[in-house]
Amino acid sequence: MNSIQKTKAGNYLISIRHLHAIYLIDGKTGDIIWTMGGKRNDFVELPRAKEAESAAPVLSMQWQHHAQFVPGTDETQMTLFDNHVKVTSHGVCDTDCSRGLHIAINDTASPPTVQLLREFHHPSHLQAQSQGSMQALSPSADDLGNVFIGWGRCPTFTEHSSSGETVMDVQFSPWHSDDIPDALDNYRAYKMDWSATPWWDPAIAPRTNEEGELVMYVSWNGATEVANWVIRGAASDELDEEGEIIAASRRTGFETKLTVGETDWRYIWAEALDSQGNVLRSTEVVDLDTADLSVAHDTYDEPESTFIPSEKITTGLSTNTVVFLASGLTVVVLVTIAAGVMWWRRRQVYNRLEAEDFALASDDGFDEHDDDDEEAGDKYAGLDPPSRGDEDRRALIPKAEQRNMDSV
Repeated sequence: MNSIQKTKAGNYLISIRHLHAIYLIDGKTGDIIWTMGGKRNDFVELPRAKEAESAAPVLSMQWQHHAQFVPGTDETQMTLFDNHVKVTSHGVCDTDCSRGLHIAINDTASPPTVQLLREFHHPSHLQAQSQGSMQALSPSADDLGNVFIGWGRCPTFTEHSSSGETVMDVQFSPWHSDDIPDALDNYRAYKMDWSATPWWDPAIAPRTNEEGELVMYVSWNGATEVANWVIRGAASDELDEEGEIIAASRRTGFETKLTVGETDWRYIWAEALDSQGNVLRSTEVVDLDTADLSVAHDTYDEPESTFIPSEKITTGLSTNTVVFLASGLTVVVLVTIAAGVMWWRRRQVYNRLEAEDFALASDDGFDEHDDDDEEAGDKYAGLDPPSRGDEDRRALIPKAEQRNMDSV
């Protein structure tokens, strides 16, 4: 069983694909009221409508899905997706393609009758071995209206006018093939108006324009019912403060710009309204005394357009680059200071030395004492006496020490 629908009388319309049949089941007893198709078919098929003269009979359906009574027809019309075959292909079928069916039934006649009103084919001539759906979008007793068909094993859905013309064709995956055995499919496909009210609140961004006027940018991502925006102002941020409307605008897109101009109100917020003027939700309250009121530069010339805040527009060096350069400069300065301190300290030691401490000693009278060095216990004992001309080594000994050595 692949579809079930409860009738007004409390009975159940079900589709069982492996029996190639559709059943109406008594909701109280569980008995079969009638069977359409398959080996135990109860229906007689009437001549096909003029629009479907060349179509295969309704009762030739096989592997079908999604049998539904058409709303507004007092359960005298039905739609279903007839897979018709047990293979999947594209572009090769002619008379045995999968199809959407619009049929009329009369289950009060004896025997009950069924008539094919129209069939709908995919423009690519598809065969879908499984799955599939057919939806009447705006049906009435006189006109089925457009229909929306999901092609099951074939990754596509289409919309058709009541005359059978294809007005939309969407393929969302490659066709199934030996090379692509795992292409996508769709068990059911539906088209409908979608309404959403997010759990999060709308957003508000206060800015000033290039003329210095206060402007508000408001949006509510995901909301489908917003028709208008109003801006309110108040002297306090109390929750029971109703505030005064100081700006209003219809919703112009994902983001709407409202110009407030000058205002004496300190606290500002926005309200999202539906088409009836009902408040759907409010933004947070903005304190203009502490809010970021940087200049906003709109990306479009049209009024009330989406904007890019100026602080988001980056030119020149990025923040990370500036931080990196500043850190490097700091390290260079610290190293320079440390080197300067070391140089200054060594300079101070140098300045405390007397000039005569660096004078080269004369060799006169020095040689006569070298035999007495060890006996005198001098701290320079053991040094080889400098020979005449060995000035570099003797220069390492300050002159005062040289005099002490000479006096020993």
